Amino acid sequence: MDIINISNMEKSSEKLHNDDKSEYNIIVAANLQITDKASKLSIINYLIEELSTIIDEDELLIKIINVLIDSIRFDRGFYIHLDNELNLIQRPFCFKRIKSKIIKDKISDFNISKNFINTFYENKKPQIIGSKSIFTESSTFQLLAIPLFVQNSLLYVLFFDNSNSSNTINENNIEFYFNISRQAEIFLTNIYSSKSALNILANIPSNIVIFDEETLSITYVNPSYLKDNKTKINNTLGVNIIKLLGIPKHSRKIFLSQIKDLSTYKKSMHDLELQIGSKIIGYTLFLMPPGISGKEEIGMIMKDITKQKSFQEQIIRDEKLTALGTLASGIAHEINNPLYGIVGIAEVIVDDAQSDEIKDFGKEIIELTMQCSDIVKDLSSYSRSIRDEKSKEININEIIEETLRIISYSPNYIDIEIEKVFDEVPNIHAMGGEIRQIFMNIINNAVQAMEGKGKLKITSKHSDGYIANTIEDDGPGIPEGIISKIFDPFFTTKATGSGTGIGLNIVYRLVQKYNGFIFVKSKEGKGTKFFLKFPVINE
Repeated sequence: MDIINISNMEKSSEKLHNDDKSEYNIIVAANLQITDKASKLSIINYLIEELSTIIDEDELLIKIINVLIDSIRFDRGFYIHLDNELNLIQRPFCFKRIKSKIIKDKISDFNISKNFINTFYENKKPQIIGSKSIFTESSTFQLLAIPLFVQNSLLYVLFFDNSNSSNTINENNIEFYFNISRQAEIFLTNIYSSKSALNILANIPSNIVIFDEETLSITYVNPSYLKDNKTKINNTLGVNIIKLLGIPKHSRKIFLSQIKDLSTYKKSMHDLELQIGSKIIGYTLFLMPPGISGKEEIGMIMKDITKQKSFQEQIIRDEKLTALGTLASGIAHEINNPLYGIVGIAEVIVDDAQSDEIKDFGKEIIELTMQCSDIVKDLSSYSRSIRDEKSKEININEIIEETLRIISYSPNYIDIEIEKVFDEVPNIHAMGGEIRQIFMNIINNAVQAMEGKGKLKITSKHSDGYIANTIEDDGPGIPEGIISKIFDPFFTTKATGSGTGIGLNIVYRLVQKYNGFIFVKSKEGKGTKFFLKFPVINE
């Protein structure tokens, strides 16, 4: 073999060796990049897990510092807290590694200018700075600065330094630290949003509690609740809302169904009531903003409305008496004459009369007298319910029948056609006089709207734990512009002196009192339809 061929073979062998070495280096570099990215992703995931349960901003920032000192091997870390004008709120403490421990220590030579802080606000990303920018000491080294924004306001800047190695503080890792800052800002924003809502609730004079939607455990009570109930925060947190409020057994199912409806329809529920002992509690249920833990929470604003309800009861009694007076005036001519048609004389006439015609007259007198007796009896029964009635099991179908019978004595009722579609329904727990007042006010309004001539359809059925009733007339209907106001107190479309404007408001309040629902549909020229629902006992 000649010398030239040997030389060529050596060169080829050397080239192959170099190519193999180059490929090996590429593979090693790629593996190092993959390992580095995996390590950084692992740090971010661990940090997210650690921050997810923290509800205090200082605790959250200290946790970030400790994790980065421990995982990135920084020598120390600290943060500054800024106000909306980028002024330093307080001098910072640092956290540094001493052997295997991280301890808290003072910073004696810290001095940062507002102009320099503005560079963080303008840049908005992590950056590497010189120590002379914030320290007065003579030695020079590099620091990593990570600005943190909450709702577009620069509130915090994290600082880290490492005197042993500069590998962790270089431009190649800026994207990694930027990702950490984004995660920190998300958790800080959640904390500030939650605290902002709680600060508002703390200053509301009404009693407010917040509880977990799933477990019903109390997570917050405002100062007003603690003061009015003479209790301490430790006696409330973690307690079931039903136990805390002492909600009676017969009201628990309704309360739980309200919570379910709130969670389903995501709409606050107002003007709700609970009878707890001798007190009547008015309350509103609403959904809280998502918390740090991600769990759904429900807020409850409460107010003792016992005195207010007593006043409303007085108004209702007055309205009943007004309704009774209106009915009495309409049938006065039917009562006065028959009262003097003495039954005894009528019986004598019937016994002594020679002709059948006279006997028939006598019998008619007796019939009219008995009719008057029935009228007075009905009105007396109605009046007694105003004074001393108590809640008991009642049947709505029977109440509606009684109401129709009383109203039928009114002269305005003569040309009204009644269609009744009644299913067999279970009882409800209520005062019969109040339920009667609900139907009497609505039916009276319908009769007046039809001016004594038209068709009235009333239905009653049992469905999903409620008794559902409708009252529909074919009168002129309610104008669209005022239909939302008909339940407002003192709102009336009748002429001055013809209506008080509180009849339908009383209806609304009474329906709410029994945890029922009422709404109305109407179209001008096509009549009006009221929908009512009352919860059934023990369902």
